[in-house]
Amino acid sequence: MGDRIAGHDDEVTALATAVMDGRRIVVSGGGDKTVRLWDPAAGASVGEPLTGHLGAVTAVATTVLDERPHAVSAGMDGTARLWDLAAGRQVACLGRYPARDMSMPIWKLLLVAFAGPGLHQEFAVATAKAGADSVAIVGGADGAQVWDLATGEARGAPLTGDLVMKVATAELDGRPVVVTSGPVGPIRLWELDSGAPMGVLPEETGVNRMVAALAVGKNSGQTVILTTRFHSHQDRGTVQVWDPASCSPVGEPVEVGGPPPVMMGPMTVIVRDGRSCGVAAVGTPPGRARLVAWDLTTGERVGESQMFPFLVSALIPDPGGPEGSLVIGFGSEVAILNPC
Repeated sequence: MGDRIAGHDDEVTALATAVMDGRRIVVSGGGDKTVRLWDPAAGASVGEPLTGHLGAVTAVATTVLDERPHAVSAGMDGTARLWDLAAGRQVACLGRYPARDMSMPIWKLLLVAFAGPGLHQEFAVATAKAGADSVAIVGGADGAQVWDLATGEARGAPLTGDLVMKVATAELDGRPVVVTSGPVGPIRLWELDSGAPMGVLPEETGVNRMVAALAVGKNSGQTVILTTRFHSHQDRGTVQVWDPASCSPVGEPVEVGGPPPVMMGPMTVIVRDGRSCGVAAVGTPPGRARLVAWDLTTGERVGESQMFPFLVSALIPDPGGPEGSLVIGFGSEVAILNPC
């Protein structure tokens, strides 16, 4: 493992990367209501924490506006916020409702989110280009809304009004596509430019199982979607690869969790030794985790599982590091994980 960087006062909930002043930086969101910047080369924080959210930050994504690095964060206070990373300041508050003070532990916030109507929490965010416009897709209790980042205005009607817990973006045949999922049920694809539905990834077993993780990546140059679901404590942690063009599964599910009980965490796609690999965080009792990598084409394991003393709450590729590098969040720390 590379450097471990501590700084958040609560759990790291989300990660993204950007380039600022010619150096790669990591952007993190936390349960302490802050967005923070890190220099992985120096193993230190960059600037002051970005504050403004009134509840835990649940997701972050980065983009470039006017040739400057920006981040979009989503929060339990019902807002998404646009930040100029170089200036260290908030540029816009993207929200259909006023921010609400949600100062409570994340586990309690999630209970409130499912039980309490009208709280408007935001759980997920992704960025993309819609034509020449930079946009953010924010998912939460009120659905998935596309926002124009140049104007700070909502772009059309929400893609869906259903509860959205996860959002990802991809490109199919040169068209930007949005992937959304709720806590259970089907995973839906939308054309970003028009907002039109494109298809549904059906539940593999016909049983409504919780969508534990969702990732988008490339395998042999083709866009693929990875999903893992949870039904009971007997689940062994399987991942299904999908072809988004046909909304059909690619091959059989791959078991990555092992003997139950396991809790599937975040996933991502990396390139290791020239092969496209999936990487999943698997939680195991008592509150620990391991990272498991496998070849997306063959389903075979790649390398040894790596253990962590806490559950892994965020996991993304590190495009500025060596091939196969990862950025992970566990506990209140951020770490750079270089391939062995």
